[in-house]
Amino acid sequence: MRHDSAPDPLGLRRRRFPDEPLRPHIRVGVASVQHESNSFAPGTTGIEAFRIVEGAGLDRMADTNTELAGAVAELRERGADPVPLLAAHALPSAPLTEEAGRQLIDRLERAVRNAGQLDALVLALHGAASTVEDPAFDRTLLHVAMGAAGPDVVVALSLDLHANVTADLLTGVGAVVGYATNPHVDQRAVGRRAAELLSAILAGSVHPVTAVSSCPALFPDETLRVPGGVLAQVLSEGLEATASHVGGAALASVLEIGVFPTQPWLDAPGAGFTVTVTCDGDALCAAVVAERLTRAVWERREEFTVPELLSPGEALRRAHAVRTRPAVVTESADAPTAGAAGDGTGVLSVLLHDGFRGRVMLTIVDPAAVAACHQVLPGTPIALSVGASVDPRWSEPVDLSGTVSRSGDGDHPLRGVGYEGMHVSMGRFAVVSVPLPGPGVLDLLVTEAPAWSADPGAWQHAGLDPASADLLVVRSCTDYLANFPHAAGEPLIADVAGPAPCQLRRLRFRSIDPLPHPLRHWDDTEDRNAIITRHA
Repeated sequence: MRHDSAPDPLGLRRRRFPDEPLRPHIRVGVASVQHESNSFAPGTTGIEAFRIVEGAGLDRMADTNTELAGAVAELRERGADPVPLLAAHALPSAPLTEEAGRQLIDRLERAVRNAGQLDALVLALHGAASTVEDPAFDRTLLHVAMGAAGPDVVVALSLDLHANVTADLLTGVGAVVGYATNPHVDQRAVGRRAAELLSAILAGSVHPVTAVSSCPALFPDETLRVPGGVLAQVLSEGLEATASHVGGAALASVLEIGVFPTQPWLDAPGAGFTVTVTCDGDALCAAVVAERLTRAVWERREEFTVPELLSPGEALRRAHAVRTRPAVVTESADAPTAGAAGDGTGVLSVLLHDGFRGRVMLTIVDPAAVAACHQVLPGTPIALSVGASVDPRWSEPVDLSGTVSRSGDGDHPLRGVGYEGMHVSMGRFAVVSVPLPGPGVLDLLVTEAPAWSADPGAWQHAGLDPASADLLVVRSCTDYLANFPHAAGEPLIADVAGPAPCQLRRLRFRSIDPLPHPLRHWDDTEDRNAIITRHA
């Protein structure tokens, strides 16, 4: 698949290993448990939010762009016996309930114990999962899996770029690999890389040591584009300067560099920007490279500036002038892929009042409105009040009239560049065609659960082709750029309210310690002591 050789824009995969087969009958467990928790999202997240596949059922994921699929493919090619254990995934949302956390722990522990004797384990976590009581739930999951597998089992860990990585998370881990792209397109390649490093450890050809370096900084996701953004520029220049400092011979021992800015809506102790460096037996080199790269980011933290935020009206006005269709306006603060409810009416209310010339597509979550649409036949006129039904803190419902064009069940595969093949659900859905001033027409995709509006699969499942729209309104921070790259030149970010704003000062953090940039001003003395480097 094309994702097997996904881009590595920063050169973080430092050393390749020959495709030497492992000794016969090496048994490697493969599991994935992923949730990104937004501390400011409404309510809590229960186990029903997860799509869970166990055992042999994981074979259905073979063609997906996931770490699990990549790891299984790599292990099989090297002659190992991959043992699929568990895949559990939920859309980003509020912290998990304790019961949901307990069930995930029980399922993972049972899957590992029931697998029999394992030689190694590949575990794909997000890295920013929390329960109501446990802000470091990924660490808990990892340690449960390691305990069930036994002390002699080598573990390779893969993490999302938005992981909250601490030294204690990586204690006892043989190898750690993180995403190198944002928007994320390299998940399958990351799974392959984790299995590749694991194979080298099992073969005895490398002896990895990992250093973890952190600084107290949170950066909005809109500033973390890789490639093409300031993060890529700062790290590339930092890598070049580091190579000059430590010398080529020392740098040759580097096996892997992980960059983890964390996701900025996690109100948890220690959350901040982290770099991991894994070297082959050279602990000093790992520490020096990790510290220098982290310091390069810290010293240039003021460059991570948010793109221009536009009022919804101004965003729509500028969208008229965009030559490439569809023009894309994003309501990133209300992005379900960042944990928001996806029910805000900031852009919708302006569209209904001011209109738009052409065809517009927009999603909104409103279970009651979906239920009303399912009570009538397609082609039936309907009057609805929609929006602010799940998280009413940020906007108000709006009234509209239109025609129900279609309705159905929202279980579907994603078809975009980043998450191709993953199965998700937006609950039941309905498409309501609403006439707009302009003149224009709005195809409003109303859903019971959040839709992945940045992925064409959600629209196509509802019978809509986003490529045919004059204006596409998405609820996404950066994911939409993978499928609509023409929108990267001049992002049209609507300044709406929600639990995932790029203006972080709009949120009230209570648990994060130390309080990071940009939430706190650091003086010169503190600046010098802000970088913390440890060995995992």
